[in-house]
Formats: sequence, structure tokens, C-alpha cells
Amino acid sequence: MIKKWSKRWVNPVFIQESQWRIRKKTTPWILFFHLLLMGIIVFFALFVFIAIEPFFDLRSGTNIFIIFSYLQLGMVVFISPAIASGLISAEREKQTLSLLLVTPLSSKQIILGKWLSSVGFMLLLYLSTLPVYVVIYNYGGISLDQALRVFLHLLITMLFLSSVGIFFSSLVKRTGISTILSYLVVIIWGIVSTFIFYLVSVFTSVINNVPINEIPFFWELFISLHPAASMAFVLDIEIAAALLNMHNMTFPVYILYFVIYTILTIFLLISSAYFLSPKRDQQKE
Repeated sequence: MIKKWSKRWVNPVFIQESQWRIRKKTTPWILFFHLLLMGIIVFFALFVFIAIEPFFDLRSGTNIFIIFSYLQLGMVVFISPAIASGLISAEREKQTLSLLLVTPLSSKQIILGKWLSSVGFMLLLYLSTLPVYVVIYNYGGISLDQALRVFLHLLITMLFLSSVGIFFSSLVKRTGISTILSYLVVIIWGIVSTFIFYLVSVFTSVINNVPINEIPFFWELFISLHPAASMAFVLDIEIAAALLNMHNMTFPVYILYFVIYTILTIFLLISSAYFLSPKRDQQKE
């Protein structure tokens, strides 16, 4: 019974990819320098706050946690697409994709295994910084519930961006083009959406003759789908709390971020499996 269960649920692509990543000589060095960089930044922030204030209060611990959370978010945003955008296209370039497709594995299993391996490596990078989180937590100013919400936000962002990378990797044949398209989505998602929100805010305030902070709540929900803005709601930063109070909102806005990007992740994975499927190529012929 255990063998049947393992054959059904254990993904050989995920196992092979994970073993390959762990055995690479560069992996320990990536983990080491990632932890070193994060530790240097956090301890530098600690030194600055202690130098400014003679007594380290809870607000300083909260501020350092906010800084570190945004550092982690930046790491996820910039690294996740790079890892996932070559998972399928690299197999095409090495001419090994056809070998995968003739195995008993379905295209869905191949996509899922590749995707989980990239997410697993990102989780490994995140978990390597847990000692830094422990140091910050000991200074106070944050709750375990808040730390768990930050982790969930980072996890949803990892899942979404990895699915974007693997989608373009299965859609185009070249890893370079796949990577460019993945980062183009990140730029549109992170920078262009902020610019659009700002223009709409100014335009709405001028047309309706209202202050810029009293724009329709629909647009505020739109910007809450931005990873940095959603992180502000998760961390309960003052500006985010004031925004919710202004509209008498008791519903946590970051839940919208979690739900929408979970749905988009599922859609992108299904689309990736469709573009990878050999049956689709046969139908074209």
C-alpha cells in the first residue's frame, strides 16, 4: 500500500531536481552569502538604532523587522523568476525535453515537479535566515502571528513568481527570452502598476476636487495587489492602518492578495502544462 501511495504522490522530477540543486557546489556558497548579507544589513540597522536612541525600545525592533521583511520580499521578487524561467527551456536547449516527454510522467507532473523544486530552493533560502529572525524576535516589538503572516505573504509571492517563470519557460524555446519576459512581468507588476495608481490618484483628485488620499476605494484595493503595498498591510504599518480606518474597513486587505495570486498561480501552472503537452503539438500537425 505504501508503494502504491509513493508511486502516485511522489514526483520523480521534483526529487531529481532537488537533489541536483542540493549537490551543486555553488548551493552552500549561495546560502552562506545570502545569510551573510542579510545578517550584515540587520546588524547594521541594529547598530544605527542603538546609536540614535540610548534605550532600545520596542518600536526599534518593529522597524528592524519591517526592514528585514522588505529585504526578504525583494529577494523573492528578484530571484524567483530567474530560477524558474529556465526550468523547461533549458531542457529544450539541452535536447533532453523529449526524453522527459516519452516517460510515463504527464506534462502536469513534469511542470509540478519543476515548479516545486524552484519553490523548494526559495524556501531553503528563506529558512536559512531564520537565525536572523530569532535575533530580531528577541528584541521584541513583533508577534508570532505577524511573523507567520509575513511568511505566508512571502510564500504566496514565491509561488506566483515561480509559476510566471515556468509559464514563460514552457511557452518559449529560449531561456534568455523566457527570463526577459518573466522580469518584464515583474517590472510591470512592481513599477508600472505603482505609476498607474499615482496617475489615477492625481487625476481623480483633480476631477472630483478631493484630496489625493480620498480616492475611490476600488483603486486602493488595486494597489493592495502590489507586493510592497500588501506587505504594508501585513505588517500593519501606520499608513496602511490609516487607509483602512478611513474607509471603515475591518476586512484584512492582504487576504485579497493571497486569494487572487493563489488563483493566478493555479491558472499559470495549468497553462504551462498545456503548452508542454505533446498532444497539443500533435493536434497542430
